[in-house]
Amino acid sequence: MDGLTLVISQLKQLADEVVYHEGYLTIYPDKQHHPACICLIYEADALPEAINFSHAVYYIVLGNAAGMAAWGIPSEFISSFPYPVSPLPTAAADSPDHRAEVVTYVLNDQQNDPDCRISLSVISAFNCLLHLNCHCVVPAALIPRLKAIANSNISFTESRPSQDAFTGCRLLIAAGEPALQGILAGLPVIIAGPAGLGGLVTSDNLPAFFTSAFRGRPGGRVGERIASGLLMEEIKYAIEAAESSELAYLTGLSGSQYNNLRVFSPGYINEAVAGTILAQQQLIHCLSNGHLSRTLRPALSASVIVLEMPGSDSYWLQQVHTNKILAVAGEYEIALIRLCNGNRTLEEIVTALGSNYDLTDCTGFITSLWQQRILYFPEQIPSTINRQSLP
Repeated sequence: MDGLTLVISQLKQLADEVVYHEGYLTIYPDKQHHPACICLIYEADALPEAINFSHAVYYIVLGNAAGMAAWGIPSEFISSFPYPVSPLPTAAADSPDHRAEVVTYVLNDQQNDPDCRISLSVISAFNCLLHLNCHCVVPAALIPRLKAIANSNISFTESRPSQDAFTGCRLLIAAGEPALQGILAGLPVIIAGPAGLGGLVTSDNLPAFFTSAFRGRPGGRVGERIASGLLMEEIKYAIEAAESSELAYLTGLSGSQYNNLRVFSPGYINEAVAGTILAQQQLIHCLSNGHLSRTLRPALSASVIVLEMPGSDSYWLQQVHTNKILAVAGEYEIALIRLCNGNRTLEEIVTALGSNYDLTDCTGFITSLWQQRILYFPEQIPSTINRQSLP
């Protein structure tokens, strides 16, 4: 079972109701389908359909969340996590011998290389390294086709879910989950995947691969061509470095770096989703309770600016990424909004404004601005609330 399947399978235990869509899920904290729901997006192509402009949906994005701002979703309404992988092994207690006696290429799923572009580049590079024993662990359907263009220094094994693909490996060529597995097993790894050639993973460049989940070149785009000549040179460099202590020095990770890799585990993602669901449940509870709602601390989103309308006493509340006018407010409302900086409770804001402001009316107004993603609550939950007190 892959990492994404593990995350999705456990969502039913975290929320009252989960609605499945193509590429995303809608997670409701209660059975009433309250508008303050959570949308978990795991396929970038699903983004346009998953965006909801009617409600204050909170988004959890697995992978790259870069496209959210262009749709007018403030960063305060988004949590982004790396794409989850299968449960990872613990780091090897002792680093293996870093002699590149066997160079292994692992492709665990043909969907990660549908046109064989990556595999063909790897075979082309291996064909120029006749002095090395090269091994390919690939789906069974690819083996006959790749064998037809491979030199005799290349052997093949069918990839299987429970298989130990790293037996005898001294240098790994992979991307995504197999690459992470290799790193945690203490192997030197060259990243070559859907997003291009990332090169040898070292202790210095490790963080750069987090945003792409080790699927290629940091900042690369899916579909980038992998030049077999560049891959061959990277392999030769790693082999030469293995003849001294240089490779072990470059690729040796600290304990904290190994620990940082846990953000790719389904367990970590599930904990984050569970915490977000709980926060939304608590927020709904606070907003529906007149007394508790007064203790929330509203703040103006960084994605919204206040513009004075020329020749008027009115103001525009404009989304900076889409330039859409979200609302029009007068001097009375703007005075309230200007005090929403996350430092004061709603009750403190109304008290500071004076007797002309009614707490109940202001609470309703603030709630409406939150529903439009103009305001958010950086400290959503008063300390007096706990899970047991929720309905």
